Amino acid sequence: MLAMRIPADEGISLSIGAKDAGPRDPHRSVQMDFRYSTAFGAEPHESYERLLHDALLGDSTLFARRERGGGRLAIIDARGRRVAVRSAAEFPQLRGGTWNPEEAVELLTRDRRWWRKL
Repeated sequence: MLAMRIPADEGISLSIGAKDAGPRDPHRSVQMDFRYSTAFGAEPHESYERLLHDALLGDSTLFARRERGGGRLAIIDARGRRVAVRSAAEFPQLRGGTWNPEEAVELLTRDRRWWRKL
């Protein structure tokens, strides 16, 4: 399982199944963990600190551009064709206090799958 943590505890965890050598020991979970604060000895910068810093440097990669605002989103289907899905305004939004947009839950439920809460 790969879990990405967002602020305030930024990092990535990877949990994999492993087996010790030998005939007796069953599989067990092995954890690999990266925490920003532990790796760099400091808390990550606040989002706006980073945004303002990039603005002062003239780096616009984190800024939404006008030409991207109202365009249609597209996906590539299994046959390599580009298919327009819906406009950015129509794209499913995550409501505060929920884990996933309702559409994401419905998508997995159709195949009898589910999201795993961490």
